[in-house]
Amino acid sequence: MDKIRQPSRVLVVGAGTMGHSIAQVFAQAGLTVDLADTNAEVLEMAVRRIEANLSTVKEAEHSSGAETTTDIKTVLKLVKPTTDLSSVTNKAEIVFEAVYESVEAKQEVFDLLEEHIPAETIIASNTSVLDLFAETKLSHPERLVCAHWFSPAHIVPLVEVAGGPSTEEHVVTRTVEFLESVGKRPLV
Repeated sequence: MDKIRQPSRVLVVGAGTMGHSIAQVFAQAGLTVDLADTNAEVLEMAVRRIEANLSTVKEAEHSSGAETTTDIKTVLKLVKPTTDLSSVTNKAEIVFEAVYESVEAKQEVFDLLEEHIPAETIIASNTSVLDLFAETKLSHPERLVCAHWFSPAHIVPLVEVAGGPSTEEHVVTRTVEFLESVGKRPLV
């Protein structure tokens, strides 16, 4: 059985503590990342934080005598910050939602996503405390999966993956395969 082609473009919604770090993981893997947030200052800070994280990685590689593999400019070019979520939803092959832990905020994001993304696009939420499967409503709940990254996401390899009562098995499988393809260790 052939593996399904993995996405080359990712949408990360929420550029705060977790979102910027998740976006960094995908950009370091060579993927284009649309990083969306409603706050332009948060987006600017996210890009600065990614750059600082990458500088730290590069310094660690250099001090350990390892060959430097981190090209900061190349990685940063793959991160596309935007305050206009609806302008990038049609480009997303998979979505990672990382807004703050509020059912209302997450529902607002889900509503906008469902209005614009194809029905087969996976929505992976980084929630760690909410039961989104019971507390939110989606037109296509079969594509919602929780993908809880450990902090800092660009360093810690573990990501918890959990489907809900309506989540289709192939959504969990595709999410796990995708996370593995960027160097993460998903735990279902």
